[in-house]
Amino acid sequence: MLPLLRRVRGNRPGRPPSARASSFAATFAERSARYWTPERLQALSGGRDLPLSPDKPGAAALLRVIGLMGSDGSIGSEAVRKFRQINLLLLEVERHLAPHASRPTRKPLRVLELASGQSQLSLLLAHAAAHRWGRPAQVLAVDRDVTRVQRAERRAHALGLSHAVVQRRSEIGQLGRWEDEHAAAFPPRDGAAAPPGPPHLAVALHACDTASDDALAQAVRARSLLIACAPCCHAQLARRWSELPDRLVQLHPLRTIHTVPHLRSETAAHVTDAMRVALLRAAGYRVAASEFVAPEHTPKNRLLLAGRLRAGVPATRAAQEEGLAEYVALKSATGGAGIALEGLLGSVGIRT
Repeated sequence: MLPLLRRVRGNRPGRPPSARASSFAATFAERSARYWTPERLQALSGGRDLPLSPDKPGAAALLRVIGLMGSDGSIGSEAVRKFRQINLLLLEVERHLAPHASRPTRKPLRVLELASGQSQLSLLLAHAAAHRWGRPAQVLAVDRDVTRVQRAERRAHALGLSHAVVQRRSEIGQLGRWEDEHAAAFPPRDGAAAPPGPPHLAVALHACDTASDDALAQAVRARSLLIACAPCCHAQLARRWSELPDRLVQLHPLRTIHTVPHLRSETAAHVTDAMRVALLRAAGYRVAASEFVAPEHTPKNRLLLAGRLRAGVPATRAAQEEGLAEYVALKSATGGAGIALEGLLGSVGIRT
């Protein structure tokens, strides 16, 4: 555990959490300012204006809490790659979230992070809302592991973000309605406020295998305006292909792929995400897939970005029908095995 983080968590009589967080932020702003000369900043950023550059307001404390900054304000060589990765991810999400995030309003930006781990991304988004977008945030971070949830709570407290980032320990599939979950995490002050709108953003970063499907289905059920998902560990479809009947495999055009484990695994990963794109289109989203960081940062670098289309209009219905047809055709062409998201979306009326 970071020594200063341990101190921030301490309960000093008469000193509120916000004061402790401010002291912590000031300490690392000073250390960062001493360490990061213009030459070092140039080398770190490669000349780009990165949102989490150590000289930006509040960035030093955030980088320290999430483990990327040393006690002297430096960022070690091993952490530089991760630093660049999270900056590029934040810029990509910000680009798509801009129509919602940049509106001049004091209404909170609503975010749902699924399989949140230690809530690094939740903290980044709450930080960006305050320092880049000029509005408050309400981030509900969901993870099933009690240890990760507790550490995430300590991190939010250290940064003075406990009011903006709330942890929920749960399996994704056991979450209730978005409106109920949001109200429990962020109770209305007057006790009778109108229900919240849907999340502006639902995000899942490297949720393993079918956990990405659980996250996408939950985001669709919540009617999130934007969905960002970076899937990881695509195992289910490869396993289902390995279980196809021999009589089908021997006659199938993809026989070589189905029967060679490495090719089966690699191909299944791409087909899985293609199926996810098609199913999200069937659910009423415009979807794109991109490489959000260079492969040298992480091999799991595909980002699925989905924006909700206007419901009920002919163009959206036509796009949904086209997406469903794409999924059915892809499933049939590759051997007849589908992915978990197909069944999970049945609850919102997607039938194949």
